[in-house]
Amino acid sequence: MNALALCRLTRVFLIAVLMVSALPAWSSPLAIESKLDMELRQQVQLAEVDESHALISFFVKTQDVVGTLHLVESLGGTVGTVSGDILTVRMPAHGFYGMRESESIVRMEAMRAVEQTLDRALSGSGVNLIHTGTEPLTSSYTGAGVILGVIDRGFDLDHSAFKRKDGSNRVLSIWDQSAIAGNPPGGRWTYGNVCTMQEINSGCRIENTQSAHGTHVAGIAGGSSVGNLPYTGAAPDADLIFVQLPAVGADWETTSEPASDGHICDGAAWVFSQAYEQNKPAVINMSVGSHWGPHDSTSLASQCLTNLTLRSDGSTVPGK
Repeated sequence: MNALALCRLTRVFLIAVLMVSALPAWSSPLAIESKLDMELRQQVQLAEVDESHALISFFVKTQDVVGTLHLVESLGGTVGTVSGDILTVRMPAHGFYGMRESESIVRMEAMRAVEQTLDRALSGSGVNLIHTGTEPLTSSYTGAGVILGVIDRGFDLDHSAFKRKDGSNRVLSIWDQSAIAGNPPGGRWTYGNVCTMQEINSGCRIENTQSAHGTHVAGIAGGSSVGNLPYTGAAPDADLIFVQLPAVGADWETTSEPASDGHICDGAAWVFSQAYEQNKPAVINMSVGSHWGPHDSTSLASQCLTNLTLRSDGSTVPGK
């Protein structure tokens, strides 16, 4: 082949390459399929086999939100949420082909089923092995002899999860920081109302709550089994001390002062003081907080909590 013929052949090849590269991406079946995740592909294939009109639910990422909205509606589908360039879409399987050939659609992923998994939390975290004393442990641990403090809002003191098998109360005391009258803890803490175990047994209850969050959290951390159900919290034999925070979130109008990180540090100090009096180790759960501050333990609120766990020489106190 002479040089002229080789030159012409090269030019033809380059032109062909340019023409192919100029074709829109959706013209390639591979490109179309790459827009779909595996789960969505399987759902579409099953719909094809069944020849059904079942709805397919999926997420869409698009470069043209308005255009995609119109496209979905024209194909018999509906759009639920528009979150920036992401849409939640539900449509009959027979209309799906028009969706995946759209140039503006970047990606489509199936909506995946979700389920409640709290019943598997203990086994998933290995706490059940601690309950049974599995090696290398030499004995079982279920929280007996330990005080579990929970600082939150909304405690049902009559809940079976806070009772022993004989029906006796596991709650040693509760400080209702939202109460505007009653018996404060004493000392430097001059607000709220404290109910001792005896007073709880006699009917003392918390005030001003529109929440059950504290019950929910305390049940996870240290709830007893309820009835014949096999589920417990992480420390089902621990003694319980609750701190009912002042108003949080939507129920802030029910008390004179909203909850703050100062209330949390007061509550933690009070729980530790109760544990000290009983010569027991204590742990505290606080499923509350805020986004203020540096989040690096240097704020005074963080140092307030940290200092409660330190000895005079700066070392940490075991059990805190």
